[in-house]
Amino acid sequence: MGSDTKSFNRLFIVYVVCSLAAVFYLPLLVAVAPSTSPSYLFGYNNRAGIALLLTAVVLGAVWAKGQAR
Repeated sequence: MGSDTKSFNRLFIVYVVCSLAAVFYLPLLVAVAPSTSPSYLFGYNNRAGIALLLTAVVLGAVWAKGQAR
């Protein structure tokens, strides 16, 4: 049972790192409506970033909950 926990921890860390990379990078590829905010100047779409973050958190919670049983 110990090796299962170690492999889950490693995979979960990889999931977290990939999710954070996606939250920081993918919204740069989505078009931004013109505004005077700093995120517009950098080309970051806040709505896409928040949607990705919420999706990653929900999927991570469901995955971790399934492993807790």
